[in-house]
Amino acid sequence: MHSSKIATTFAICKNIKMKYAELKRKLIKAGCQFVKQKSNHEWWFSPIKNQHFPIQRHGNMDIGINLIKQIEKESGVKLS
Repeated sequence: MHSSKIATTFAICKNIKMKYAELKRKLIKAGCQFVKQKSNHEWWFSPIKNQHFPIQRHGNMDIGINLIKQIEKESGVKLS
């Protein structure tokens, strides 16, 4: 892959953002279930990975690509 293609791909991936409400919709559609809320985090259960995972509440703010990737890894759900 040429360096210009890599730079373009990186720029596109770096700008991926998602609203918190959209994240929740995608998790529910994938079968994940809300478990409980504690301070600034919600705990969810993923039947794909058979484990609980936390998500920091962001209100109306965008969730960045790094957090999206972390949630994908912990939940097993493809979000981006």
